[in-house]
Amino acid sequence: MKMSKLAAAVLLAGGMLISAAEQFQAAFLPNPDEPRMYRDCRGQAVLELFAKRLSQCLRRPVRIVPFEQADAETVFVLTSETAAGGEYAKILQGQPKDSFIIRYPVTFKGKKNVCLLMSRDPWGYPYPGNWFLRTQIGFDIVGLGEDGLVIPDRSKWQMPAKIDIREIPSFNTRRWTMNRVIGKEIQRMAMGESGRNISWHALGRVIDPAKYGKTHPEYFPLVKGKRYTKPPKQLCDWSPCLGNPDVQRVCAEHLLKRSPYAAGDGASLAVNDGGGHICECDLCKALDEPGGVTKSNYSNRFFRFYEKVLDLARQKEPNVKTIILLYHDSTSNVPSHAKIHPGIIRRIRQEGPQADGSMGPSSGLPASAAAPLSETPREETPPSA
Repeated sequence: MKMSKLAAAVLLAGGMLISAAEQFQAAFLPNPDEPRMYRDCRGQAVLELFAKRLSQCLRRPVRIVPFEQADAETVFVLTSETAAGGEYAKILQGQPKDSFIIRYPVTFKGKKNVCLLMSRDPWGYPYPGNWFLRTQIGFDIVGLGEDGLVIPDRSKWQMPAKIDIREIPSFNTRRWTMNRVIGKEIQRMAMGESGRNISWHALGRVIDPAKYGKTHPEYFPLVKGKRYTKPPKQLCDWSPCLGNPDVQRVCAEHLLKRSPYAAGDGASLAVNDGGGHICECDLCKALDEPGGVTKSNYSNRFFRFYEKVLDLARQKEPNVKTIILLYHDSTSNVPSHAKIHPGIIRRIRQEGPQADGSMGPSSGLPASAAAPLSETPREETPPSA
């Protein structure tokens, strides 16, 4: 009689285990062209956490092995569309970057019974594994620390006959915090948010006082008749001369220099922190018209600046985008006359924690609130017993 791998796992000789064929393994298949930091720091780390959570629920180890050595009954393969290649590279073309698929069983690069966890790029790696854990296993995170983990007993769980899921997450970022400890906890609770379009104060990095302060004082704000070229802090309490065409050009070049492996869908041109030392030159005042500016609203100025920068950049790259913060007096108000350019990705900045104990929409929400939504209606595959 032919014996299955699972049965072979319990063969005993003199009370000793002599064979232990595995039911589940996990493997990571990176794109060899990806920078090492994306392969090691993102893909491998994501797979390790997936295997750990799956092992906790199944009450048995799910070992991580090199893809070439994988030989279990079912192998979970985390990869991206570029690494998968072939027909898989076309499945998500034209879809948002955080789209992903989960397919089982597939024959993948010569290996049968693969459960494919495929994202579009390295920044989407967290999504498919966490969505599998939630929809197929019942794992969830509902609070802080170990007490916030929902780890169901799936010791008798078996792979369903078929899984065919394509998802587009509703949110690719639900956190923005200066506290690294809190930030990691928020990311954990989001169960797979990619952090793709996190924005940070950026204008002071692009128009860097250390780089341009002496050679191009005209890049800096005119305050009470003098150029403010030596701000005490690079990213705080000042803003560049937004009306200066050369400042707009430097910022446009910044948008065009991004690495193809950079996180966001666009480079950040978010305002500096704190406000203050806003330019009083005629070029900047022209961005405020009609009606000038008030102390509580510089939105017309900033959004006209972003429009000019994007129009310049799009002369070379039609689809270029920028990420900004809707932040305090600079950009939090709807501009009265300026238009909001379609190339602007807007991130909400909100204080937290809130009165109700939540962290606020820009700082993170429990996983259930950040769950991906289907692109098209489909039947869910319920967790097996």
